[in-house]
Formats: sequence, C-alpha cells, structure tokens
Amino acid sequence: MSWLPSILFARGGSAEEAASGAALFSFGGVVGGVLMSLLLRPAGPFTVLAVANLITIASISALSLAMLDDWQYLVVVARAGATVIGSQFALTAIVNQSYPSSMRATALGYATGAGRVGAMLAPMAGGFLLLLAPTAQGAIMATSSFAALAFAAIILLRRREKGEGQSE
Repeated sequence: MSWLPSILFARGGSAEEAASGAALFSFGGVVGGVLMSLLLRPAGPFTVLAVANLITIASISALSLAMLDDWQYLVVVARAGATVIGSQFALTAIVNQSYPSSMRATALGYATGAGRVGAMLAPMAGGFLLLLAPTAQGAIMATSSFAALAFAAIILLRRREKGEGQSE
C-alpha cells in the first residue's frame, strides 16, 4: 500500500490517478472485508483466508504486468485491496477459533502487534525490493511471495487444527 501511489505514478499515471488508485485499494479493502465476514460462517475462516491469498497472488501477478490498460489496472488494485485488507477479518476469526477463550485476547494482541510490525517494515521492504529488482514490475511480482507464504501457513495451520480435532 505504501508504494502503490509511486508505482501508479511510475506507470505514467498522473498524481490524481495515483491517489485514486490508493483510494481504490482502501475501498476494495472495505468491500472485501464485508464480503469475507459474510463468508466466514458458511465457508469457514481457513477457506476464506486461503482463497483470499490465492486471489492476492493472482492480483499481484496481474499488477506486475505492464500490458493492463489503466482501468484494468485500477480494477486489479481494488481486487488486491479487497483480499489484502479484507483478510484481516478472517485472521481474527482464525485466532478466535484456534485459541482457548482464556488466551484469545493475548493471542489476538500478539497477532495484531505482529501485523503492525509488518506494516512498519513494509515500506522499507518495498524500497529494498525496488533496489534489487531490475524493474518496478519485478518488485511487485516479488511481493506475491509473501501471499504465497501466508497461503502455505494457512494450509499448515488448518492441517494442524484438523489433526488436533480428530485426536479428541
């Protein structure tokens, strides 16, 4: 999110278009959060979060393509916002489902704190990726690896949860 206006501006967009893209990312997050919260009960938080991470990987991959028209790019930016920001709802549900009630507040506090640390480090990580990658598109594509790691963690956590439930 912190590098999004710069990336949109580097694509040839105006400062207004870059600001609009950042707003669309946040708006997508609101819409995605509402949709995901509606899906949590029928589909389950693990499924919702796993699918959201797969959509995030696809969205970030699409954002790394230079061939998208401006309107297509902004649609993908909104979709990425929907899954990246919206995923926070599913994460809270997973914490609530994974920890006993006596530990939930502490677990949620640690999870939220870890997320805040990640949010503080993200601009530095983005700058580092921009230094390492030969193009801005390469740096964008590299960020999809974080969503892939999150997807793998969700799958492993779900298997652990299923394994513990079967042994009782």
